[in-house]
Parts: sequence; structure tokens; C-alpha cells
Amino acid sequence: MVDGAIVIGKKKRKVTEARAPQRISYPVAVLVRMFVIGSVAVIASVWAIWRHYAVPRPPMVVPATLAPSPSEIEIDTSP
Repeated sequence: MVDGAIVIGKKKRKVTEARAPQRISYPVAVLVRMFVIGSVAVIASVWAIWRHYAVPRPPMVVPATLAPSPSEIEIDTSP
């Protein structure tokens, strides 16, 4: 290429400054609501795990000696 020659079809490059990406702004109400719901979930799960391991469960099966026999159960047959 010769100095002073006309160059056709060549575009000038734009010089842009590198900017830091903009931060996404969230509404404060949404952040507070997420924090409260998350805190309730963590507290509920800790309580459930503590209750599962610390509190004894009531017996589910009744011994045969304490269960009433079918003949002792009263059934109302009148309408």
C-alpha cells in the first residue's frame, strides 16, 4: 500500500473502553422475602430432624390382650 492512496471499503475501528458489567438490582422486598422463607425452611428442617431423633414415638400396635374382641364391639343396628 502506498502512502496517501485512497482505500475503499475499509472501516474505521471504534475504540471503546472496557466497562465493568452492571450489577443486577433486585427489589429489597424480594430479597427480604427470600431470606425469610429460607430461614423458615432451615429452622423447620432443624426442628424436624431434632424431633425425629429426640422425641420417642408412641407405640403403633396395640397388644392382643388389650384389644377388644370382635364380640365386645357394640354395633347399633337400629336406624
